[in-house]
Amino acid sequence: MTQKISVYNHRHLGDCLHSIHFLNHLVRNNQVKCEFSCNVDYHRELYSAIDNLEKIELFPVEKSGEHSICVADICYDLENDGTNRYPYCCEKNQTYEDVILHIFLAHKHFSQKMGLIFPFSEKKQVMYDFFSLNENIFEKKYDCVLVNSEVKSGQVNFSAEEQSKIFSIIINKLITENLTFITTHKHGTYPSTTDNDLRLTQIGSIAKSCKFVIGVPTSPFWVCANKYSIKNKVKFFNVTQDCCTLEIEDLFTTFKGSTSYIIDNIEKNLSFFLK
Repeated sequence: MTQKISVYNHRHLGDCLHSIHFLNHLVRNNQVKCEFSCNVDYHRELYSAIDNLEKIELFPVEKSGEHSICVADICYDLENDGTNRYPYCCEKNQTYEDVILHIFLAHKHFSQKMGLIFPFSEKKQVMYDFFSLNENIFEKKYDCVLVNSEVKSGQVNFSAEEQSKIFSIIINKLITENLTFITTHKHGTYPSTTDNDLRLTQIGSIAKSCKFVIGVPTSPFWVCANKYSIKNKVKFFNVTQDCCTLEIEDLFTTFKGSTSYIIDNIEKNLSFFLK
């Protein structure tokens, strides 16, 4: 008999994408259907990430009732379980949090709490593998996806002017290195995913054949860090002001600091990264 579970996520789009990725695998490995409630503004993006629309339905976050489970709150359970394991630090740099390991353990805790089969056996499976990532968007290939979208969940505190200045420095460096690129937020006359109103999974599809993904850690950045990009050895340069990063196969460089430090040093750090 198929079990129906009602879950919701009141956080930002990137968190909801992680939830959909997990639910995609959960319904494949269990006799369940899922009602997922979240901000209705995210539904267009999330529909393209759902692999089985018959088993995962979207609803406005207002539909979540007293019997709904907040999948995001599972992370809080882990952070306050009394074992002092949190934060889940990176093995190679203890000053950073391994966000993929945190999500992996949260999904495991959720599965156990619900009495369901946990669909992942290793943390790399937390990387996105939406069916729609296999869609081919352009014949033209780019050397770099430049993630310069607005960050809405606190990883950086740049003003719009500061962020524009940072990405102007990055763009000038890419031009100097004769590297082609596409941005996720329109910057001058350069090619942008906004020119074609691309969905996040389509941006992730472009990243699969790139050499680099450079930018701030917001939704397009995480979608670009999908299992296909990892398989193709795409390198990632994460410009951030928080402690969360990815630690997978030495493909991720985290560049963290104050706004003035980032502006003053990003060109030098990119020179090392692009070699």
